[in-house]
Amino acid sequence: MIPPFVPVADPRPTDTPWPTMQWPIPAGTTLAGTTVSLAPLDPDTDAEALFACLDHDQVWAFVPVPRPRSATDLHALFSARRTLSNWQQWTVRLAREYKGMAPGTIVGTTSYTNASPADARLEIGGTFYTPGTWGSIVNPESKLLLMRLAFEELNVGRAEIRTDTRNTRSQLAITRLGAVYEGTQRRYARRPDGTVRDTVLFSIIAEEWATVQHNLTERIARSLAKEHSGTPDSIAPRPSSRGTLHPCLGELVPDGRGCTRLDARGSEAPSRGSEAPSRGSEAPAPCSAG
Repeated sequence: MIPPFVPVADPRPTDTPWPTMQWPIPAGTTLAGTTVSLAPLDPDTDAEALFACLDHDQVWAFVPVPRPRSATDLHALFSARRTLSNWQQWTVRLAREYKGMAPGTIVGTTSYTNASPADARLEIGGTFYTPGTWGSIVNPESKLLLMRLAFEELNVGRAEIRTDTRNTRSQLAITRLGAVYEGTQRRYARRPDGTVRDTVLFSIIAEEWATVQHNLTERIARSLAKEHSGTPDSIAPRPSSRGTLHPCLGELVPDGRGCTRLDARGSEAPSRGSEAPSRGSEAPAPCSAG
């Protein structure tokens, strides 16, 4: 017997009209953090460097698009997305010397996707980072910058993050950003191998932003303090007959699994597309959602 459905109550019965969401983003907008900076992605100038830093099998695991096999392929992907009125792609660069990489080095990309100005919502996804930054401050700071712009400047009321059900590391990393699990969209999107994935849906709404911002800011401050004290930000991966040591979790995961967007985180990484972290660091998956 099917149990009776209990209708969901309106959580805002005395709600007032929401301000108009600002979209598209003004041309030339850049976001500056302590460790990273984000600028609108230009396929003509950024695709080659992005292909070089993202040309790893792990980066494209659990991503709902085929892995680009050349800078030309990646250029085509970014160019196609650039034509979409509800997307804004960002190139992530280092704002300072970090992990042996010079300031200005391109380390990944992240995006606003599926923006719906009429409903004051958007999604954070399409996040990929070079493996050298996994488990670091890069993804949480990128997500902080994106959410700050969304909630404080664009009048966004809701930011969504999605990931594949198979990407368990990304799911845990996304919750560490402060996102709330809303449900699983069953048989939602086709994978490159032809199977159809279930998609896990998370969100952060405007009423939660102050708490999310506080927690992310503290998390980044802890990572910076560790860096300045000489404490490693993450554990270096080590091979094993039973798998690879996850750089953040400090536990063995099967080879080729668990490192995926987000876009946490981020991911966002991770391909955690998207990005479970621990000790204040972000999950190593390159894309936190996707």
